[in-house]
Amino acid sequence: MAASETRPPGLPEQIDFVPESKRAGSPRTLGFAWAGVLLAPGTLITGMLAVGNGHGPGFVWGMTGLAIGIVAGSIGVAWISTVGPTWGLGTMTVGGFAFGRANVMPIVALLFSLTSYNALNDLFGAKALNDAIGIPTVVAIFGIFVFELCVLIVGERLMRVGGVAISAAVAVIVVLGIIGIIRQGITPQITTVEHGSLLGGVLVAIALGLSMSITWGVQACDVSRTLPPRISRRLIFLGVSIGMAVPLLVLGGIGAYISTAATLNDPLGRMGNVIGNGLTAQIALVVLCLSFALANGLNDYSAGLALQNIGLRLRRVVGSTIIAISGLGLAFIFRSSSLGNLAEDILIIAGYYTVCWFGVVAIEVYLRRQQTTPWLLPPVAPGSALIAFATGLVLLLPFSDTPVGSSLAADFDALAWLGIVPRHFTGGGGLGYEAGVLISGLLYLVLRRMAAARQARLT
Repeated sequence: MAASETRPPGLPEQIDFVPESKRAGSPRTLGFAWAGVLLAPGTLITGMLAVGNGHGPGFVWGMTGLAIGIVAGSIGVAWISTVGPTWGLGTMTVGGFAFGRANVMPIVALLFSLTSYNALNDLFGAKALNDAIGIPTVVAIFGIFVFELCVLIVGERLMRVGGVAISAAVAVIVVLGIIGIIRQGITPQITTVEHGSLLGGVLVAIALGLSMSITWGVQACDVSRTLPPRISRRLIFLGVSIGMAVPLLVLGGIGAYISTAATLNDPLGRMGNVIGNGLTAQIALVVLCLSFALANGLNDYSAGLALQNIGLRLRRVVGSTIIAISGLGLAFIFRSSSLGNLAEDILIIAGYYTVCWFGVVAIEVYLRRQQTTPWLLPPVAPGSALIAFATGLVLLLPFSDTPVGSSLAADFDALAWLGIVPRHFTGGGGLGYEAGVLISGLLYLVLRRMAAARQARLT
């Protein structure tokens, strides 16, 4: 699609369109925007979880699994980002090419996921402010919420500029962390695991790496669509994949390296200790808190676009604010929960729907890759897309492994099938992400071809 100053003919009115005069940026600034979002304490904490908090595969194997998940997921997000400038459409609009009106179901899952991520970011950001300058948790959560509102109201430009600024600041923090590791002589955990559980630990680390990367696929075009339409797809792919993978690997690696048995009781405090406490550590924690708020702003922005795609006649800012407020409320509900278990549950479970969505949409995008006005071609098999999405979401659960899933399977006989594969075949390591994308993608490809063949016979 060649961007213009007027609305493209045939594009539904509720779909947000960015005219060419308001598009700006480059693959480099796009990469920095992603880096600013992903250079966050949550990445450090996920690295700590990958090591196993003193009871898992240790640094070498945990980091290996984490890296595999991060790189694979970043490639997926980078690939789907390449259609953003060309088509000028948000990610959930692109998903509608496969789902049609049934796109409501994955959008509802997206909104639930974004709200959960916002709540988790609020809690970790509040903990950072509390560790840094002693601000009470409740006050800190509200402070993060105010900055989050500023991000979503200003929109794409603040995301890009903020991404560059936060990226630079967090890069300095990373250097300070590395200096602290060297100065204090910190060594990583080399954990000895029981026979049969090493594979499980590596698979958990891969799942955590995917949870930090491929789950952003449902927002990829939301950011890239604001770039000029004639930018090279190859450069966009490189900008996004590098902008995502590098900060995730670096911060995830640092988190994995400094993880201890007591780390998750106060993960951000651990980072402050590594930097050396004092004023420098306080400033670092405040900056990391701001990166949480920036991530929430991007979540809210995508949620506003998703609400428009459902058909609600809301301005994007209004829809985004609704999700921001919902995340704030959920943060207060989760406030007394264990951050370690809560983080693992949300990071893995809230991302499952994304791979089922991605499996379906990746097939559709590939088949429409030569289209210049893809919105004019109606969905070929929306029912098939919904069946593939829902089937993948259900059938991945036997491959899943999460704290809450294990508890449900142990407490209720009817749910004993949850996580049955990890319990009996992979030493406790889940394969939910891998199963979800393969099942949904292959099933949609088969059902879509069958539907297209039926339509051809009727015509």
